[in-house]
Amino acid sequence: MGGLVVNASDAADIAAYIATTTSTLSQNPVNVAYKGTVAIPLDITRSLPSTVLVTTTGTTALNALGAAGNNNGAVTFSTSAYTSFRGTAANLSSASYQHTADNCVGDTVTMTATRTSPAVSSAGRVATIVVLTPGVPTANTYTAANIAYNSVSALALTAPILSGSGPLTSAIVTQPSVGSGTAGASGTGLTYTSPATYVPQATFTYRANGPCIGTYASNVSATRTVTVNITTPTPTTLNPTGVPVTFNSGAPVTTTSLNIPALIGAVAGVVTGVTVTAQPATGSATAVGTSVNFTPAAGEFNTSRTFSYQTTGPGASFSGTVTVSVGAAPAPVVSQPINISVPYNAGGAGAAPINLLPFITGALQSPNPLTIVSVPALGSGIALGAAASTTLNYTPAVGSLVSQSFTFRAVAPGGATSLLSTVTINITPPAAPVVTQPINVSVPFNAGGAGA
Repeated sequence: MGGLVVNASDAADIAAYIATTTSTLSQNPVNVAYKGTVAIPLDITRSLPSTVLVTTTGTTALNALGAAGNNNGAVTFSTSAYTSFRGTAANLSSASYQHTADNCVGDTVTMTATRTSPAVSSAGRVATIVVLTPGVPTANTYTAANIAYNSVSALALTAPILSGSGPLTSAIVTQPSVGSGTAGASGTGLTYTSPATYVPQATFTYRANGPCIGTYASNVSATRTVTVNITTPTPTTLNPTGVPVTFNSGAPVTTTSLNIPALIGAVAGVVTGVTVTAQPATGSATAVGTSVNFTPAAGEFNTSRTFSYQTTGPGASFSGTVTVSVGAAPAPVVSQPINISVPYNAGGAGAAPINLLPFITGALQSPNPLTIVSVPALGSGIALGAAASTTLNYTPAVGSLVSQSFTFRAVAPGGATSLLSTVTINITPPAAPVVTQPINVSVPFNAGGAGA
């Protein structure tokens, strides 16, 4: 280690000599370990009479990063006063520099030798302090478990995950495969934001930066992997009830598709498949992807049926039951107008069938698919109230050619009825009489007094 060198020849010219001599530092720059201490010897070589008192002082000058006070280190001096000294080389004082900053920015120290009587000081000499790299930090792989989905989680990377000299900071190298990562507020920690769509695991890489990363590019750890295991969120309702399904008439077959993830309140990504583990008492349930197609028994209405299911997914499987409510059939639709022709009744004619089924669309209850609301004014066979069949037997009034009408409603399974419909009955007139030609009639001879 070097210091400031001051030369003097004799007592007569000591003041001028100290002020004008060229002094040097035997070692410059001076290296100091990170957070370490180094001695900066202040060497004064001279030949002085016994009446000369020599002391040393030291001051600190900051570099461009400095401000009031010393940001990077502290300089301390041990000062010795010597009298009656003669000789050639004496270490009158030494300065010790201690590195205290959380970085590796260098520093400067200015040293001056001063004689007290007469008061003369040497020119100051500046020692440049170079802070050596503290070495490479160590970072290890890290696994974080039980991280909630759709959340922000702080990942504490502490010893033994991270180790090294000085304050370390973590930095993301590659972003997570899903979600996002940032450096945490604590310096060494990381923050992971999991996505709203569930995934079981995410990975990303990070490294640890040492305190001297701004000065030495090598003051950084190797890149390591962080694995985040995300907890599978449980669906809100594993056994939904009262799920409506559409009535099935059987012709055609009616099936209702049930979205299982939506019914059980599963987060997106939790359910990727569904299987039916137990069939309902009637009807059928068929799994298709993440849905189940439910087909009620034909004609069944206003009933509840239950089937069992099990889900599959990337994180966990869930099982439960779904109870459906089979609805009533929709109201039938009757086409209008309805005009029916029946034969003229000359007397003794049988009843004419009136088939209303071709005019009706939709499922009908059985028995009593029709309700007669009003009856024809003339004729017989159609009565008010429930009709056992869609075919009515009507007998026109004898000798009447007057059109008749009645009204009815079609009734679906479950009781839903159509709009009121009117049926007009037209009487087909009888055919015109046919007279045989020629007509020859014989009558008795009238001899007198004969009758007609």
